[in-house]
Parts: sequence; structure tokens; C-alpha cells
Amino acid sequence: MLKKWNTTYVAIVSSVLIHAIVVFSTYVAPHFLQNERLVEITIENTSSSVEYLKALEEPKKLVEFDKKNDDQKLDEKAKYLAAKNNTTQKESTAQLAQQFKNVEKSKPTENVKNETSAKNMWEKKADTSTSAKLFNTGFDVYDKMQNKQKQKSLRQVANAQEASTSTDKLENVDQSLMTQLNTREYKYYGYYTRIRTQLNQWWQPKVQEKVSKLLSKGRTIAATANKNTQVIIILNDAGNLMKVQVLGASGVRELDDAAVEAFRQAAPFPNPPKGLVDADGTIKIRWDFIVES
Repeated sequence: MLKKWNTTYVAIVSSVLIHAIVVFSTYVAPHFLQNERLVEITIENTSSSVEYLKALEEPKKLVEFDKKNDDQKLDEKAKYLAAKNNTTQKESTAQLAQQFKNVEKSKPTENVKNETSAKNMWEKKADTSTSAKLFNTGFDVYDKMQNKQKQKSLRQVANAQEASTSTDKLENVDQSLMTQLNTREYKYYGYYTRIRTQLNQWWQPKVQEKVSKLLSKGRTIAATANKNTQVIIILNDAGNLMKVQVLGASGVRELDDAAVEAFRQAAPFPNPPKGLVDADGTIKIRWDFIVES
């Protein structure tokens, strides 16, 4: 009788455990997985990150050009992507409206305005204090940050796995008053433009914030080279951000953090084209942030 009771007891306990496992795996575990919406991984100067970056397809350039001279003709050798086809006899790119320039070698002037974007140029002042210098220039960051209309001294260079924005510093292309390039129509141009537009609203203010904190600690950023933060973002098929991963660090942690935080706040990027979704249900996009010295 006792043996029969023990067998029944074991059977009941086993049944309860099995049902508990089934309930947990069916209802509880998925809930925790869904809550893990964003994973950030920062890889700086490791051999694995460098190898992975090199393994990615060389990014093509997504650009904007002066639509007044749009001829909608296709140049088979065009290496830039745009909303429409275009050809031109001589390629040129508009000067970046906002650049950090060394003004200590020349006489500083107030209310200096750039021809291509007068409203967005920061005024330069002859303040030579350490706390007021960025890239060894003489403008006062704190004074300029009070005017939000002038907080656009930094330009984003956005390289995607298949595309990048016109603010990229194009190699071997002369600078001019307007952008004229041989381009090929790119069907996902609109989606990348939406990402760029949302991202610009967050990235530039983030850089301003990080630089302000950096300067308040008495630090400066060396002007030896441009600061390039290379990241890859992973979206799901709905355009929600799943991961931001730093593939190549700029050498200034604050600028890398600004890039990651900007993507977090700019997301989501809804209604992605089906053609961008990989077999695993994700969208992988490379994006570069460059602060010019």
C-alpha cells in the first residue's frame, strides 16, 4: 500500500513540474525576451571589430544634388546613389556649411557667415582661454550654445551599408557652391533620408552636450584628424531599433557615446522597405559620424 502511494505521489509531482515548465516556456519566457528591446555593444580597437568592418560591403554614397540642373539621364559609371539619375560634365560638391577652422592664425572676426548657410554659422570670437577652445579655435562654445539656431556647426557624414548622405566628404571631388554629381537612382533613397532627418535632430545636440561637458573639465579635442565613429544598427522588420554596435571608435569616447545615444532617441524608423529586410528578419545598416577637425 505504501509503495503504491509513493508511486502516485511521484507521478503527481512529476506532472506538476512538467506543467510548470510548459507554462513558463509558453507564457513567461517570451515576455522577458520581448522586453529586451535594445542591446548596445561597444567594440573599440579590437581585431574582431576591424575584421568585421572590413568584411562588410564597401559603402556606396547616397547624395543630394542641385535639382535645378537635374537631367534625369543615367551615367552607367555613376558611383553615387540619389533620388534620381543625373549626369554632369564636372562633378562638384557644396562646401560643408559648418566646419571647425583654425582662426588663430588670422584675425578673428565677429558675425562671420558662410555663403552657403549664413544662418547656421557660429560667430567666432577672440577668446583664447583654454575652456573656450575646441580644435584649437577661438569661439566660445557656451555663448554659442545659447542660440539654438546656430547649433549646427557639426555636420553628419552618414555611410550606410549601401548608402550615405551628401554631407559626406567625397573623395576626389572639387568643392563648389552647389553639388553636381553623376548619380544612379536608388529605390531606398526615401527611407535612408527619413533616418537621416530623424537622426540629425538628435545627433548634433548630443555632440554639443558632450563637447560642453568635455570642455568644462578642461579637456580639448586634438585637431590632428577628423573624428569618425563607425556604427552598425540593427532594426527589426517594423523599423524598431534592436542594437547599436560601435565598429570603429573615433578616439573620443564622448563623440562615440553621442552617436549611440542619438540613434537610441531617433528610433524607431517605421515602414522599412521589404527589400531591405534580410532572411533573419532584420535590417542592418552601417552609419558613420564624422566631426571634422
